[in-house]
Amino acid sequence: MHTGGRSQVTQLRTVQNKTTSVPYTGKKSRNQFFRCMSPGELNWKNKPSLSTIHKEKAPYLKLLSLSPVEWRKFCRCRSIMYRTSFGNLFLAWLFVPLMVMVSLVFGSEETSSGTSSADLELSKRAEQLVEDLGHSQFSRREQAADELKKLGLAARVALKAARRHPDAEIRFRSRRIFAIIQETDFLVRLEAFAKDLDGVNSLSLPGWDRFQQAVGSSHGARALFVEMQRAEPELLEASEADSKRAAELFGERCRKLYSARLPNGARVEVASSSVAALLFVAGTNDRAISLDSSSVLGYLCTQAAFQRSMSKQDRRELLKELMAHWFQHEQSRPTYQTLSLAMRYEVSEGVILANRLLADEQQKPVLKQYAILTIAKLGDESQVPVLVKMLDDKSVCMTRRISRNKKQVTFTTEVRDVALAALLKIKKLDPKNHGFPNIQTNSIMVFSPSTIGFSEVEDRAAAFANWEKLNSIE
Repeated sequence: MHTGGRSQVTQLRTVQNKTTSVPYTGKKSRNQFFRCMSPGELNWKNKPSLSTIHKEKAPYLKLLSLSPVEWRKFCRCRSIMYRTSFGNLFLAWLFVPLMVMVSLVFGSEETSSGTSSADLELSKRAEQLVEDLGHSQFSRREQAADELKKLGLAARVALKAARRHPDAEIRFRSRRIFAIIQETDFLVRLEAFAKDLDGVNSLSLPGWDRFQQAVGSSHGARALFVEMQRAEPELLEASEADSKRAAELFGERCRKLYSARLPNGARVEVASSSVAALLFVAGTNDRAISLDSSSVLGYLCTQAAFQRSMSKQDRRELLKELMAHWFQHEQSRPTYQTLSLAMRYEVSEGVILANRLLADEQQKPVLKQYAILTIAKLGDESQVPVLVKMLDDKSVCMTRRISRNKKQVTFTTEVRDVALAALLKIKKLDPKNHGFPNIQTNSIMVFSPSTIGFSEVEDRAAAFANWEKLNSIE
């Protein structure tokens, strides 16, 4: 056939361009790769050197993955057997053994890298899409954003890197898309975790390992943990990754939940799952939470939603375990709210907080009073030495005026009075029969604090003398 002066290779490239207008770039499918190859590219003069193969080995190595059927298709598509010289045909068949040798040299490197060519292509695609987020055309920016969302986790690395991009538009959009991808992935994992009631799939979420160590992995425990994740995902994730950030978020959440109000001014009911998440972080975080945050958490545990959860027996035990870990945590600080909480829900670990407070001689007498009452309700005879030591503390907790025999007298409560009443309770003796005629019981604190004390010095002296007598008998 007359070629008009053009070489055979030029003719073949012209035929090639009729089927594929864009040359192979390393990003197309395998079939496109084969369609883009012409016999001239397999010419001996154009044979790739080892250094070229080393740098750009991915396209050449694709020949090795051909099935017999695909190899025949490759030959038919390009008519290699009919449209090349014998030398080129011979070299075409030598090409496969050459690639086998190259694969032996570089194959282990490919495997050890752990990254497939498809993953590399996705990464490169994500990087290009990130750049398109700053395109001058709005439609291109929106299209790039949609494609990045579809790529999902495959685009995460490129999006994280884009946080330091010089283009403000790219930084802004990358952060937003990254957050959407993270949230979508979290929801998928959360639903899978929620359905895996028996834990047979060994799925995990931030904080789960520490949570199951604290309260177990029963169906009820998993259900509570799922609710906590839905209510406070950011806080739980921070508690797993960064204890300092977790402590900061803890304080922020406590302030926000405490100050949340409805339009009519009424307080917003805080979900028990949020309170449970706060309890968990307070009991497991390495960093100490502030005294104000501890007080707020104690307050939240007395709200209606939390009390309803505590009324359910299976949920009550789980929440009490979370409280126990909070009270035992070495960073936990005793407050009126935490001591009252321990007494209200009968969490025996509240005794640890009480002892921690009484060890500090600088504490206010009124707080010492509540610590002693906590021991009276939750402690046992092992706490007697602690209470005996407090019998020498004459600090005044409170004073009030009462009417007695038609006269107004001053009723005074001292720390030692509360300690004596607590000792009698632990010894299973009725304080009313041992010098405290005005004392009244309380369902939460054992005794009403305002009824412990004396209006006359002689009455106090008689009560303590009675205690000495009981001790001498024993």
